Amino acid sequence: MQPDKPYKIRWSEEVTHDLNPVMIWSWSPAANIGVACGPSGILVVHCDVAKGPDHLKDTPYAELHKRLGPLVDGHDVVRAVCERHGGDWDELNDTYRVTTRNLGLHLYYAWPQGVKASQARLVKGVLDIRCNGGEHGGYVLGADSVVGGRPYVAENASPVRPAPRWLIELCREQLPPPIGA
Repeated sequence: MQPDKPYKIRWSEEVTHDLNPVMIWSWSPAANIGVACGPSGILVVHCDVAKGPDHLKDTPYAELHKRLGPLVDGHDVVRAVCERHGGDWDELNDTYRVTTRNLGLHLYYAWPQGVKASQARLVKGVLDIRCNGGEHGGYVLGADSVVGGRPYVAENASPVRPAPRWLIELCREQLPPPIGA
């Protein structure tokens, strides 16, 4: 493997809290920073950029086009989700944030231990969550990662805040109903 090529591993098998293996950057400086959400105890809300005009048309958030125009991004949608579920926008937005390479946004929250989260999309195409759901949980690229020559940038120096109660309930993994119920 050439040092200028990205180093690819099966991230779910290689997650670590030990900083010694992280020394791979001296061998492969093109390697990015993967944040394994489950082992890190975090939930990341991924607010994507607008995918095209009126892309929310068949979602519960279609009315945002009337208010905001044909292009609505994930940050607009997460604000509407917050309002719809009785959350406090200032509290939700006051956490560690990373701007993605495409000018999307990752909002980081501490996730309560022992609570399983979904790996679902909150609103298809613009608002996803990454946490501890699924077989391995999810991951996001961290600040200072570079993809296609464009960086992921820490927007602020705020600490990762605890996930608000309404967000926990919204993202909690829903168990299937008992058989025969």
